[in-house]
Amino acid sequence: MASKRKKTPKKGSSYQKTLFKLSGGIALILAIFCWFSGTYALPRHSERQVHKQIIIWLSSPEYLSVNEEAVFRFSLKNSQGNAILANFRLDSNDTIPAFIELEGTNIFWDGIIKGNEQVDRQVNVFIPFDFGGGNTNHTLGKKIGLTLWGKTGIQPFENITEISVHTAPIPWPKTLFFGSLSTLSSLLLWVAKEWWDTTRKELGQER
Repeated sequence: MASKRKKTPKKGSSYQKTLFKLSGGIALILAIFCWFSGTYALPRHSERQVHKQIIIWLSSPEYLSVNEEAVFRFSLKNSQGNAILANFRLDSNDTIPAFIELEGTNIFWDGIIKGNEQVDRQVNVFIPFDFGGGNTNHTLGKKIGLTLWGKTGIQPFENITEISVHTAPIPWPKTLFFGSLSTLSSLLLWVAKEWWDTTRKELGQER
């Protein structure tokens, strides 16, 4: 009666299992970090306002990253057929320092909007943070307090709305999100390649 062959333990199998477990733990940590930073890097804030005959659309990040410029996009559409003189600006309060500018000013439109015309503007907003503990070391996770003001014709400026956006509670969330996502993707590709090479070798040894 032929004796059954005893399967010899595969060399390096325990090492590979340990390596895969370690890689899985690192991937889990990266995934959690990617999810956490992504909750502050990806959401957008948008709203629609109407001032006189001007329809205003706004799109901006929900959370602003300190020490990085954020872009606020404004669309101004004249809903009627007659041209109108309009002026719009973006102001900040005195609590959180904010540098607002479009070509050196916080006024992003000052001129005539033709009948049924739509004009678009991009305003840069920069929130500083001092890691050394200076006057701007309290800007993480705070409501910024940006307000939109506008006027038409010779009327005085009116407060249209306060834009409800905040600074992220962590610095550089977008940079951290894309960095952790890139690292996680590279790690998963490497694990998939190692698994495929190991499986192919095992199948070759069984033949």
